[in-house]
Amino acid sequence: MREENRTIVPILIVNYNGRPYLEDCLRSLSAAGNDRIRPVVYIVDNASEDDSVAYLGAHWPEVRIVRSHSNLGYAGGNVLGWSIIRGEWPDARYIFLLNQDTLVTEHFLEPLVDYLDRHPSAGAVQPKIMLFPETSVVNSLGNVIHFLGLGYSSGSGQRETVLGDGPRRINYASGAAVLLRIEAIDAVGLFSPFMFMYLEDLDLGWRLSLKGLWSMLVPQSIVYHKYEFKRGMRQYYYFERNRLWIVLKNYRLRTLLLICPALVILEFAQLVRAAVLGILMHKLRGYFYFFNLGHIRQLLVERSMVQSMRTVSDRDIISSFSGRIDFQPLNGFLVRKIANPFFNAYLKMVQPLIRW
Repeated sequence: MREENRTIVPILIVNYNGRPYLEDCLRSLSAAGNDRIRPVVYIVDNASEDDSVAYLGAHWPEVRIVRSHSNLGYAGGNVLGWSIIRGEWPDARYIFLLNQDTLVTEHFLEPLVDYLDRHPSAGAVQPKIMLFPETSVVNSLGNVIHFLGLGYSSGSGQRETVLGDGPRRINYASGAAVLLRIEAIDAVGLFSPFMFMYLEDLDLGWRLSLKGLWSMLVPQSIVYHKYEFKRGMRQYYYFERNRLWIVLKNYRLRTLLLICPALVILEFAQLVRAAVLGILMHKLRGYFYFFNLGHIRQLLVERSMVQSMRTVSDRDIISSFSGRIDFQPLNGFLVRKIANPFFNAYLKMVQPLIRW
């Protein structure tokens, strides 16, 4: 939508007990507009228990606050905000999803909007996401999809001096900071609210690729992220459950049959790891979710929708996936010396067999 000859870009932030982050985030956004682009900020508050809402009302009257009566998680909070933005800005062409614990750079939107304007086959564009306060260290240069449904940030922990500057295609854009083409969301949907948190951005990127809408890194745009790697017990359940859901939903059946042996081996390894870490029940809880007939029906409905809308083959999709986990916090001996060589070899073995 054009207003005053500027492109309106709604910016959607999901907040949960984020009061310590909001001032820095919103102050950085206040300098993000220019004579071409007008950002409009929406914050979905997920029933925060701190004073986030009171603070926003007192200090940021220009911010549109959407209050949820319960914690819908990252996925559900974004879906709620998206439904309101779609109604209030029906002619908008893009929407930006942003984490509460980020700071943006001045005019960060312009390179992203310019890229989508020039490349209609792109559905999502991500800025270069750097850590804060270690601003010379990478958080994400786009994210990588492992062929068994794992996802991780590319370039995590690298120094900026080793990086190239050109736009490049990525498997999926980080949900921490991503500009989405609204036509693309209309085509494939946003997030499944039940996912709550973890890998919903991977699922979106996979579905965009299946529709022939690519995700891109545009490093001329920079966002800083106050990121800390955490994988607690509750998070482990969502990560593992959502990973299996995505794999079962997005691959063709013949592909699932081919990767099944590797998937079984990974599941056994994850069970052993969970037992060693004392979180076995959280891993098992992820399996129990699939024993509910209502959940199975939901999976089949979502799977049918994905398979009916896709225009790109599994052959092309899996050719861009990885058989390795190259993520610094998880780069231990077993991953580097056993898991990565085995799964990478397995992927190379089955890739030529996937002709559909």
